[in-house]
Amino acid sequence: MAARRQLVHRGPSRRAFEAAYLFYKRYFEAGSPKRLAPFIVEGSTVIDVGANIGFYSVPFARWVGPRGRLIAIEPEALNKRRLAARIAAAGVAGRSLLFEAAAAEKSGRQWLAINPEHPGDHKLADRGTAAGMEIDAHALDDLLVAHPGPPVSLIKIDVQGAELRVIRGARELLGRDRPALLVEIDPTNSESADELLALLDEFDYAFHIWTRRGPGARQPAGTILAMAKAAGYLDVFCINAGD
Repeated sequence: MAARRQLVHRGPSRRAFEAAYLFYKRYFEAGSPKRLAPFIVEGSTVIDVGANIGFYSVPFARWVGPRGRLIAIEPEALNKRRLAARIAAAGVAGRSLLFEAAAAEKSGRQWLAINPEHPGDHKLADRGTAAGMEIDAHALDDLLVAHPGPPVSLIKIDVQGAELRVIRGARELLGRDRPALLVEIDPTNSESADELLALLDEFDYAFHIWTRRGPGARQPAGTILAMAKAAGYLDVFCINAGD
């Protein structure tokens, strides 16, 4: 109701919405971010793609320590401002790089479709197919060339169906650093989801369903895709099978 009335864009109502959003993420959807802490190497880089207001970004920035860094990518301006405020309040701004942009298969300009009723549901789209705006986009490989730093130990990707585009722009990174991945599988476009899993398999990633206790048993790509279709979406933890 608050979203439909555009209250999520205004002062106290926005803050109340954010509190409700973080509560929902913690207790209903994602569970505690602490389950990812064992996969983050102190002094490394962690990348949060689709950072929103920082449910994951803030703890990530704490866990990398003073010698590490967070790279957080969020394309929508208000979300990015609120992300920056939460990062600053947590005292970790000095180890954080925040980009008001999207991640995609190549750097340039892209079209961001805006969902006026849900600040967490903006997504990349073909130009003119939905109300939105032009934004910057970065391939992760290009971003790391422009901003070199410690090796990447973990990447979280939640971009409303554009996960394959992010991975296509990170081939050098995946082959070099072999980071752990937490990826939302969106079966809305089953061909894209299937291609995403096939591409990750080329990099020797093993797939685990992400549960409230952490990564579950290893599952084949076909099982992951079927479960994602049945559930509507599925958080999948991917770790290099050779590690």
